[in-house]
Amino acid sequence: MLTGKLKVAKASLKAQLIGLPLLALLILVLVSGARAQTSASNSPANEANWEARVRAFLQKRYKIPESSSIKFGPPEPSGFSGLVSRTVTVTGEQGAVAKVTLFTDGRSNKIILGQVLNLEEDPWAKVDTSGLALDDRPTLGPPNAPVTIIEFVDFECPFCARAFGIIEAAARNTYRDQVRLVFKNFPLRGHPWARGAAVAAECVFMQNPDAFWTFASDVYAAQPEINVENLRHYVDRFADQLKLDTKALSACMMSPEPEKLIDQDIRDGLKVHVNSTPTLIINGVPMAGVPDQKTLDFVVSSQLQAKAAREQ
Repeated sequence: MLTGKLKVAKASLKAQLIGLPLLALLILVLVSGARAQTSASNSPANEANWEARVRAFLQKRYKIPESSSIKFGPPEPSGFSGLVSRTVTVTGEQGAVAKVTLFTDGRSNKIILGQVLNLEEDPWAKVDTSGLALDDRPTLGPPNAPVTIIEFVDFECPFCARAFGIIEAAARNTYRDQVRLVFKNFPLRGHPWARGAAVAAECVFMQNPDAFWTFASDVYAAQPEINVENLRHYVDRFADQLKLDTKALSACMMSPEPEKLIDQDIRDGLKVHVNSTPTLIINGVPMAGVPDQKTLDFVVSSQLQAKAAREQ
């Protein structure tokens, strides 16, 4: 089971392209040649040497572009006999931050990266979405649906292309009238035409909200052929097919309005700790990566049941 999760984590990590690893898994890491800190080596020089060795190992293991983005907190009591803990913080290109706890016994060449889970906390690890801008975003489903899915995506992300149809089908068919799907842009810096596509999509939405979803689907379908040079050609072609006013669309794309909306989406994503695409927030429950149908059904059904139980 863990092997399968690691494979998914690696695939998702490649899709991020922002240098922020998925460090939330419990992983036992062999630090080759990197001695754990001992009670006799607490001097600043020895501590710096230990940090440098572990940092170099983590950078290579998790494919982190800049080693300077990896920071170590001070040693602290771990709450587990014989182990001390340190917080490892990794900062991504867009400012997203991931934190994980490092455990060491101070004697062996092994460390543990993972999370300390408190069984008294919410197991869904929900994030607060109350401050996010949702009302003016592309939406499917009724505004009062018991489940809201917020989808943070990038038009150039191949994993987003795979997820788009799954999530849209859930909102239109499987959970019709039970789910509200809200689309938010989160273009990654490593994708050169993603933001341009997001600008065009925002302008399509402003002109004809119903046409937005067809336009987004068309962009994802043509994703392998689109590049920076021909993006505008595809935008114009899709706009013609949707019978949009192309002159008004061009004027909109040159205005600051769509850029402001995209920047708001990115800020909202960072508020709820989005660091990869696609990321779904389902009634506050975060899900990163392409959702398989069973997992999506489990989370949505659980939220529907919880909502029904609260209303009884």
